[in-house]
Amino acid sequence: MAEPKKKFIYNDEFKDLDQQPDDAKFSSVWFAVYSKAISDKFYEYDEETKALKLKFQWSGYGVVVLAVVALSIAALEPTVLRPLAPHLPEHAVEAAAVLAALAGIASVVMGYYGMGISDRKMHWLRNRMLCERIRQWRWQYYCAHIPEILAASGNEAQEAEYKNKRDDEFSDFVTKLKAHDKRELQAILSEDVQEPNAVWVQPEFKGNIELQKTLDTIEAAMHRHSKPADEILAAYRKVRIGAQQRYAEYIVTTAGAFSTHPARQKEWLHKYGVGLLLTIFGLHILVIWGILLCPFPPQVASVVSVSAVILALIALGLRTVEDGLRPSEHLTRFTGYLGEVSSIAQAFDGAGSALTERNLMIALETATYKEMVNFLQAGNRSRYVM
Repeated sequence: MAEPKKKFIYNDEFKDLDQQPDDAKFSSVWFAVYSKAISDKFYEYDEETKALKLKFQWSGYGVVVLAVVALSIAALEPTVLRPLAPHLPEHAVEAAAVLAALAGIASVVMGYYGMGISDRKMHWLRNRMLCERIRQWRWQYYCAHIPEILAASGNEAQEAEYKNKRDDEFSDFVTKLKAHDKRELQAILSEDVQEPNAVWVQPEFKGNIELQKTLDTIEAAMHRHSKPADEILAAYRKVRIGAQQRYAEYIVTTAGAFSTHPARQKEWLHKYGVGLLLTIFGLHILVIWGILLCPFPPQVASVVSVSAVILALIALGLRTVEDGLRPSEHLTRFTGYLGEVSSIAQAFDGAGSALTERNLMIALETATYKEMVNFLQAGNRSRYVM
């Protein structure tokens, strides 16, 4: 009997020591890997971000559905409803016209409010940027302070001093980032060439990582074979690189929910889009058949024709949803990102020098930043406009 598939754990790198699997419990350096203050702030923004994204998507779905309803009723009214007016309740045709108008107005209002005046999409993207910059800050700080981590490990007072200093600096960072989040997001979304050093959340991180002192500490850690020395690099490999690799692998599969998996979105939209096109094709064949070989009664011909129009509108609606979700773009991006992170992980496992280890850390931080930029730019291109 096959074992039940384990539920994927999002952002497991922010879980505390008790929630980590045994092979990831790097107890001698966990004081530097885990911070409750950082995790709490990340989850605060992450929960809000997920809610904002969901509201934006549902606003988009609502815009599409209402637009399809409005146009479908508008197509039905002159071709089907008016000829049947004598057999319908009084004012049914007028009611249908009013319903079509109301649906059209509601579609425009929802589009304007849900994605325009309320700044919902930009709010979602700013929060996503905040979450990812917090993630980047946490690991860039770790890489930039490898000598201090190794020196503090095992000394309770020094570990506490390290944690207090890091959490204070993190608090200052979040305050400043939040104050300038609109400006930073705008810089990311601009078409200008990205500043190379934008990868680094704080400029001093890059300088510290490139110090000879950091390189010497990594070299010593690779050959000292004490528990802290073994764990300081292993923690980065398992928790930082591993989390990115696991998430990318999860996203590119088709097993996940429609709301989160571009592969599932692409598969679903393609299947139903093709089904609609084949149905429309069949209805047009019927129309030709009715004209050339076996004329239908006028009412039947009208129903067949308007059915083809309505199905075409639904197909257009699915295409609009695809423009909003952009599954092909996201799937291509994540597939490339998975390949890049997997290559870094493989190289890290086989690295034979401190310089290689250090450069792979820089490569991973660069890759995660570029992935964030690509995601935010793709999100900004998301549109639900028929």
